[in-house]
Amino acid sequence: MSDAILDSAAALFSRRGYHAIGIRELADSVGLSTSTLYHYYATKQDILYAVIGRFLREFADRLVAGLRDTSVPARARLERAVTDHVVLTVTRREELLAGNPVLNALTAEQQAGIAALRR
Repeated sequence: MSDAILDSAAALFSRRGYHAIGIRELADSVGLSTSTLYHYYATKQDILYAVIGRFLREFADRLVAGLRDTSVPARARLERAVTDHVVLTVTRREELLAGNPVLNALTAEQQAGIAALRR
């Protein structure tokens, strides 16, 4: 259910903006009550943080693993990294659009976590 919440949140945030979406609308979009949604995430801010974090972890895991694979020639590793970067950027566009413009909506601690993932 957590992935469904994050998928729906990313879509809503990217289409209409983080600040325009309320918890009730998020809950309705995945067929939950607001109290059940709060069972998964304490705040809308936590949902945004999870959307961004999920994308960045997958992005880093995929690219770093490929770049560290010394059984593959360096040029092929770089080409794979560029391809993976483009594919993830295009196929996961909603998650990128959901998070980038509103990072300031996160707590300082959450912003530091996102900055660490980006590094």
